[in-house]
Amino acid sequence: MGALLRFGHQMVLDRLLAALAAAGFDDLNEAHFKVLRYPPPDGTRPSVLAQRAKMSKQAMNYLLVQLEKLGYVRRHGGVETSGRLVSLTDRGWEVAALQRRTVRAIEREWARKVGEGRFATFMEVLHELVATPRLTYGFAEATKRPAVTWRRATIPRRTRGNTRLRTAR
Repeated sequence: MGALLRFGHQMVLDRLLAALAAAGFDDLNEAHFKVLRYPPPDGTRPSVLAQRAKMSKQAMNYLLVQLEKLGYVRRHGGVETSGRLVSLTDRGWEVAALQRRTVRAIEREWARKVGEGRFATFMEVLHELVATPRLTYGFAEATKRPAVTWRRATIPRRTRGNTRLRTAR
């Protein structure tokens, strides 16, 4: 199941990149979708964007610097907070609108391919599955998961380069 979902997701990403390039947004790459995805950043803290994308704050900052230089996002001080917030620029909102139009076109194509009824059922099932708290990790406040750290494993010398995942307490 995971592979099929990943293949479908990659098909959508490939189509998005092609549509963006055709519309003149050829300076974007797949990594930028970690920021430029639904819901788009609109006064969002970088740490929240990093959580949603399941990446470090440092890695998210790297993407934000790129997107800011390219003119898709801006970082600004919040009115009621001392932290920085991220919002789309007009160019960023153009990308968001094009992405939504492209996804809608893909949905229509897939509905024609498998039939309107089957596609509607497929979408209902997806909505039902992602509505469960376990699957919403990374969005809103459902991110109360223990931190993950890496440590060198105590293993025989010939394979010492391996690492083992452990949960921080």
